[in-house]
Amino acid sequence: MFPPKGKFYTKKKDMFGNIEKMDVRKEWERVLKIAKPELITKKWAVCSLHFDRSDYVLPDVPAKRRVLQKTAIPKYNLPQRQQSEEEKVVEEKKKKNEKNRETRRINREKLKESKDHVQDLYKLVMDHQAQQSEDLEDIQCNEEGEPNLSSPFVDAGTQTDSGVSGCEPTFVNKDVQIGSINVCHLIKNDKDLSIMTGIENFGILNAIVDILNTVSSIQLKSHLMITNQK
Repeated sequence: MFPPKGKFYTKKKDMFGNIEKMDVRKEWERVLKIAKPELITKKWAVCSLHFDRSDYVLPDVPAKRRVLQKTAIPKYNLPQRQQSEEEKVVEEKKKKNEKNRETRRINREKLKESKDHVQDLYKLVMDHQAQQSEDLEDIQCNEEGEPNLSSPFVDAGTQTDSGVSGCEPTFVNKDVQIGSINVCHLIKNDKDLSIMTGIENFGILNAIVDILNTVSSIQLKSHLMITNQK
């Protein structure tokens, strides 16, 4: 049976820790999610499964019928409140934001792994470039000293063992017309880039371009340095 209105009160702490006086009847209506309290009659009753032993008077004394304390409030097996449309939208937005955060976290981890891989690639390219520079220096030393017999090229005007003078290599430029499609217009996002090139995103592509630009600059400087030394 529901308690009468305005007759029994209980104390409850609010979210700020302050003690406030609560009407027991209104608390029953609130926790049981009763939408229309005006429809409650004296015949309405609440199942005992909503309470525990401490809510009854003399719980350890055997009795055919238990009596609730005047300040007892239902606390177990309570009905779940239905979400409004606005709350559902907020909940969906929250889930979407959490999913987006997880996606960004995974992408950051992938990008970090890609950067580490690019750094390893950069080191490999730099080591290879250093080795090429050493080889070019060795070739220059061979040209300034004794002729390198292992070289398949012979300078123009050099007399060989067979008495035949070497000839300067000649190059002929031929214009070749090639029809091509500018694939840049086909690549608009990371997905298109991955499909067309196998590179996952533009961040990795930009890192590779930076490496190639650095290597090309080093190669040009090495070439100019060797040319000046000659």
